[in-house]
Amino acid sequence: MPLLAGEALYFGDGHEIVAVEARTGKERWRHAGVPDTLASYAPAISGDTVLAGPGDGRLYALSAADGEVLWRQDRSGEWQYLRQLHVHEGILVAGSYKEKLFGVAIADGRALWEFNAGNFINSHHVADGSAYLWSPTGFVYAIDATSGKVRWRHETTDYDSGAGNWASLMAELVVADGKLVALDMANIMHVLAVDDGAELARASVGEPIRHAVLPLPGAGFVFPSMRGELLLSDPP
Repeated sequence: MPLLAGEALYFGDGHEIVAVEARTGKERWRHAGVPDTLASYAPAISGDTVLAGPGDGRLYALSAADGEVLWRQDRSGEWQYLRQLHVHEGILVAGSYKEKLFGVAIADGRALWEFNAGNFINSHHVADGSAYLWSPTGFVYAIDATSGKVRWRHETTDYDSGAGNWASLMAELVVADGKLVALDMANIMHVLAVDDGAELARASVGEPIRHAVLPLPGAGFVFPSMRGELLLSDPP
């Protein structure tokens, strides 16, 4: 997954993190991790620091200018590797392949907090000081990105009764127009209030979607369909 930031594009190439000029494709630098691993997930950026969690299990802070290693953390025993990286005010909010969400100081890599989601982290998103995630244990959580404390949780799956359950989530959660939007694998959009997690609305997209939703401010949502088409919805 690539990261476009300003005039540069950052992405994984095998076990390496690469920076290229966005306009020309000219390579700026590349940083090699451990051979025979894959840098599969998007880096993040904060100021002049690129943060990357490739498949070797380490977390790297690299200079955006030249790829120099500013610091590295090897906590692979805790997180195996990091799948989703987001930035909030000097904190890297990182979703792991194991069951925990981590808050890490961007300045020096210190562990600030961790949250146990009860299963692997999926559909993780950070907006306006909250980290949102869906856990296969059956809840959408809103976590304070500064402290790691739970702000609220919304039950999506009652494994006892099965009544009113959502399908699993693969698409990333997104915040649009001050609301949290979750697209489940039954192609149903769920709209939640960001302040308390109450479900405000739900609607069927109408056909199978390839697990993604892109909000366009003031213009609705774009969905990639299983038929290879792009669909544009009305605003919510």
